Formats: sequence, structure tokens, C-alpha cells
Amino acid sequence: MRRAKVPQFKRHNNGQGYARYNGKCYYFGKFGTPETQMTCQAWLAKVVSQADIPTTKPERVAKTNYTVADLVRQFLVHAQTYYADSGEAKNFRFALQALLEVCGRTAVGSLTKAHLREFINSLVGKDLARTTINSALRRVKHTIKWGAQNDLVPAEIHAQMMLVPALQKGRTKARETEPVGSVPVERVEAILPYVSRQIGGVIRFCLLTGARPGEALALTWSSINRSGNIWLCRPECHKTAHKGIRRTIVIGPKVQGLLAQFEGNGSQYVFSPRQSLTESGNDTGNRSGSDQYHYCSLTGAIRKGCEKAFDCPHELRIVALKQKRGESATAFADRKQRASEWRADNVWSPNQLRHTFATLSRQRDGLEVTQIALGHTSARTREIYAEPDISAAIDYARKWG
Repeated sequence: MRRAKVPQFKRHNNGQGYARYNGKCYYFGKFGTPETQMTCQAWLAKVVSQADIPTTKPERVAKTNYTVADLVRQFLVHAQTYYADSGEAKNFRFALQALLEVCGRTAVGSLTKAHLREFINSLVGKDLARTTINSALRRVKHTIKWGAQNDLVPAEIHAQMMLVPALQKGRTKARETEPVGSVPVERVEAILPYVSRQIGGVIRFCLLTGARPGEALALTWSSINRSGNIWLCRPECHKTAHKGIRRTIVIGPKVQGLLAQFEGNGSQYVFSPRQSLTESGNDTGNRSGSDQYHYCSLTGAIRKGCEKAFDCPHELRIVALKQKRGESATAFADRKQRASEWRADNVWSPNQLRHTFATLSRQRDGLEVTQIALGHTSARTREIYAEPDISAAIDYARKWG
């Protein structure tokens, strides 16, 4: 009898969190909120108890029968709810799938450092970047650590796996990538005529506030305190929320003028693809009519805007990167290579906007204010300098934001 699969907690186009089980969709409320996560966790526990699905805290199992595949299956149940408010569960699935290809049927008690080295070599063979491989290795080690904490992996096996080092720059065959840098403001402004008003608003918001793209896409009217001359936005979900760090985005006059161009209230998203479709019916970022843009939608819109703004030859554009009738495999591979080189030289990513903000901020007001505006503070520093920090950020926003 086929074992039931673990239901996956996902974000629906309507903004709700849901899971599909036995052909039926179950909805739990607004995606990313603590209440929704708790509701989903309770439902998942009930499903797991009634079906042939391993629980996240099983009884100790025999080492000879318990395989890496079993460990991965149980960890993903845990990750599905533990990382429900981020994309980390997806990253774990990618890393662990590669691990299963190497040693999925191996008993956890028989794992050795050689298995992890084979895992690393398999990713190098797939031409993945060194940083991507190291991230995957870190997640595999975390899974093994979780297994040891729950008495699923022998402590000595965990200790051995932690000895496998990450790949060092210049000492491996893995592909190297350039670090994410800033993008010139002129190249940002050049694509604005070729993207929707909402996508343009997201781009300007990130450039003027230093907000992460995910923070801008999840921005709601209710998260903005508009009682003073300088507005304060405190996102419910952000990158460091699980560490107890409070994130504050300071909104000055320029950004206030930008937000005044958009309508909405309460829990509605400030930058909504549904509004874009209502206005034009031909949005370059999201055609699904959902209430919130996804990161991939923002990336795709920027890429298309760059292709139009910087005159990308039509045969090199993403929409045309399909093998034509009569085109040889060699010619198609050459065209894909030329397209990749063109994008590397001309297309920028949403994350570069934050780097541009940091560069301009540091030139104008120094490193300390830049760190404050970006939210880069340790817990101890935050406790000591909380009041002076927010004052400095407000002064910066008054002048530049």
C-alpha cells in the first residue's frame, strides 16, 4: 500500500494559507500570520495522527531499519509548519532531494563523511554555484542535527557530519559567482516606463527606504503608522522576526508622496496586482489577479523591463528561448549562451536595490545611519541604542526619503 504524502502548507493566490490533502483544499486564514500557522499546525497534527504519515517527534526507531529517506520525510513535516512564513521549507526540499539521490536508502546509522562529500560532488557536477552548494550543505547538516535532537540520528553520526567543511573560494571546482552589488540609479529609472505602476511603486519604495523586496511586496496599509510627519512601518513578517528583532521601516516625505498614488486600507496590500489588472489588463508582473505580488513576479517584471529598456534582441529574450523548427541543438545552445551573457550584463535583480540604497546612504550620512535604516543591529546593540537609532533613521528619512 502506498504511503500517504505529507500535506504541504502553501500560499494561495488569494493570500490565504492552504494545504491540499486527498484531493481537497483546506484553508487556514491569511498566510504568514502566527494564528494561521498555529491553525495549520493543529490540522497537520490531526492528519498525521490519522494517516500513515510519520510524526515530527516519533518514538526511537531501530537504526538498521531507519533510512535517510525516513529522516527527510519526517523533517519536511516539521519544516512545513516551522518555516511556514518564509520560503525556507522550499530550500530544504531542494537540498534534501539532492541528498536522497545520493544516499536515500542508506541507514542513518551507516552514514559517513564520504556520503556528504559525494553529495557535494553531485552538486558540483550540476554546475551549481559554490555559495548555493554551501547553503545546501548547511541545510543537510541542520536536518541531521534535528534528527539527533529527536533521537532519530545517533549522536556520533551527527558529530561526524559536522566535520565535513564547506567549500572554500578558489579551492574547489565549483562555479564562482559575483557578489550582489548595487545597480546605478539611472538603470533603475530606465525600466520604469516598461513596468506597471504597481511594480514601479515597489521598485521606488525599495530604492528610497532600503526595504527588502519581500517586505515591500507584503506591505499593507494597516502596518503603517501615519500619525506623525514621518511614518513608521513595522512589518509582521520579515527576515529576522524569528530572532525577536523588531523591524522598522521609516517613511519620509518622498515615499509618502509615492504611497499617496495608491488606494487601499486595512489589511489590503499597498502594491496589488489586482489593481494593476483593473487599470490596464496587461500587467507585466502578475496575470493571476491575486492580491499580492510574488518575488518571482517582481523578478520577471524587472527582467522584461530590462529587455525592453536596453534593446535586447528578440531572439535572446526569455519568451523566445525555445528551440526553433530546423534549429540545430548546437545553434540553440549557442543562442542560450548569448542570452545568458546579455542578461548578466544588462538585467539587475530586486535585491540590488537595497545595496544601492546602502551605498547612497553611506555616502550621505555614514555607516552607522545606514546600518540603522537597513535594520542591521545585534540584539545587544538594539537594547542599548534603540532610541538614538530610530531618531537617526527618522532624520535620514526626513532628508532623503
